[in-house]
Amino acid sequence: MPTYQYKCSSCHHSMEAFQKISDPALTLCPACQKETLRRVPTVGLGFQLNGGGWYETGYQKSCCPCGKNESCSTETPAKPASE
Repeated sequence: MPTYQYKCSSCHHSMEAFQKISDPALTLCPACQKETLRRVPTVGLGFQLNGGGWYETGYQKSCCPCGKNESCSTETPAKPASE
């Protein structure tokens, strides 16, 4: 459930509330008991998946030029000298 920030326009009391998205916004201020509580726009935090197995860690491109995820030599074989 998202956390919403609220602020009263009468007494300037601020609070947070855990609510479903479908729940109506709160209007009654718990401090002054007036119907002047309003939802404050906030910037959400970025969603980030940590740990192994996610796209960023599980499907990275191979660092090997042959396309395999193995250790191999990146040197090209030397051409024989022409006689």
